[in-house]
Formats: sequence, structure tokens, C-alpha cells
Amino acid sequence: MHAGDERRMIHNLGRLLSLCLKRLQQLESELLAVQREFAQCEERLQSATRKLKEWQQSRSALLAKWEIFTGEAPDSHLAQKRSAYIDSVNDQVRYQQQEVNEALNARDATGVRLQEAKIRLSRQSARKDQLEGRIKELKLQLNKRQVRRGDSLVEERYSRSWKI
Repeated sequence: MHAGDERRMIHNLGRLLSLCLKRLQQLESELLAVQREFAQCEERLQSATRKLKEWQQSRSALLAKWEIFTGEAPDSHLAQKRSAYIDSVNDQVRYQQQEVNEALNARDATGVRLQEAKIRLSRQSARKDQLEGRIKELKLQLNKRQVRRGDSLVEERYSRSWKI
């Protein structure tokens, strides 16, 4: 390979490295966005889980409290009101369970995207390191060639001066 080819390769690899660094920055910002989204999903899941526990405790307390009044006729107005209220609490518990499931699914999907973003970032970082290494290697080769050429020019001038 000639010095001109090495210089051209160094220049082209430098341009590739520049593009690689831009992509690396994009991937880093994408990773940060996905991390924020994952944190929001975690908060949503914790909130939904907390609400579900509250509703389940409320339902348990109501059932325990109203068990005392089982002596009433099932068709009495008060028994029907209690039954309707328990049904609405049960509906709320089911709704909260659905919210927890949706939050879990969203967190899991975001977790997968987070892992994928980390993998892409890792690959791009490895590519950057590879390009930097190749550029460094080519520059060393070019410098060695220039030093050898410089040495041979000095020797040639020195030998010419003795010949004259």
C-alpha cells in the first residue's frame, strides 16, 4: 500500500468514525429516553399495585364487617345495598388487577426495548473502538514509512555529499 492510499484510508475512516460518533450520540439519547420510560412504567406499576392492595384490603374489611349481619333476609333492602356495594368493590378490584397487568406488560415491553438499546449502543461503541484502532494502526504505518523515507533521503544526501 502506498502512502497516498494510507492517507486516503485514514481520511475515509475518519469520516466513518465521525458518522459512528454521531450514531453513538443518537443511541445514547435513545437509551436515556427508554430508561426514563422504563422508570415511568415502574412507577405506574407500583402505583397500580398499591391501589390494588388498598382495594383488596377494603374488600376484605367490608366482607369481615358485613359477615356479622348475615342474619338479615337476603332480599332485604340493606342486604341488597351491601351486595351491590361489594359487587362494585369487586369490579374495582378487577379493574385494578387489569391495570397492574397492563403496567406489567408495558414495563416488560419497555425492558426489552431497553435491552435492545443497550445492545445497539454496545455494538456501536465496539465499532467506534475498531475504527479508532484501525486509524491509529494506519497512522503508525504511515509515520514509519515517512521516517524510513526521511532516513533514506538523509542517507542519500549524505552519500551524495561524499561523492562530490
